[in-house]
Amino acid sequence: MSGLRIVIILTGSRGDIQPGVALAVALKKRGHIVSIATEERQRAFIESFSITYCHVYGDPCSVAESHEGRLLLSQGKSFAFAKKFTDEIRANVPNAISDFEKACKGVDLIVSHLLVLPYVIGIAKKLNVPIVPLLYQPYYPTSEFPFFMFSVVSFPWKFLNMLTYTFTNQMQWLFDTKPHINKILASKGYPPLDKDYINDLTSRSNTICAFPRLILPNDKIPGEWPRTNIVTGFLFLPQGSLGDLDVGLQNW
Repeated sequence: MSGLRIVIILTGSRGDIQPGVALAVALKKRGHIVSIATEERQRAFIESFSITYCHVYGDPCSVAESHEGRLLLSQGKSFAFAKKFTDEIRANVPNAISDFEKACKGVDLIVSHLLVLPYVIGIAKKLNVPIVPLLYQPYYPTSEFPFFMFSVVSFPWKFLNMLTYTFTNQMQWLFDTKPHINKILASKGYPPLDKDYINDLTSRSNTICAFPRLILPNDKIPGEWPRTNIVTGFLFLPQGSLGDLDVGLQNW
């Protein structure tokens, strides 16, 4: 099928935005009408590929560029950094969510980055538009390896690997989804999320897993993962199109 109107909703750093731009370029090449909704900071980069840009309020990436954010990253404190980053997104969302909905009106398909997925799900339901999650790390539960923020090495007991996903899901529900995300959604007239909303969505809807099988143990997709989780490999822009980056970084 060609000629679909597709919006890709992104947030975060260049590392979060660039794969989404690569996806947009590939979709446009196949005849689709593609736009990207994200913060103003990335506008010039997006438009350099002749992709339609949609404005979104805020700039959560300011956390990564702050002294505190850089310190947390340099110390490997991924949970602390993720919390601070999430807090910044949450502070921007009451204004940004209106921009998300504006960008989604009139489209045939929504592709959403994980960081804004909780808010975009409600918009997709309201507008009756299908949604495709865009993931950059393994997220769906498996006993083969732990949740990526816990450890890069699998535990010898499979139940412990699975437990890391259960624990993460429970903490997210108790300290983020239930008290904060659902409160924001209710204030904007969107339906609340349940505890398993991400796993439920990725088991029913095609999900772009934009990472290579190489990072998975034994180069194998876990048997627990539903067929809707499509491992695509990294999403690359056309060769020679990154003139704004240092040559050494491009070669790497």
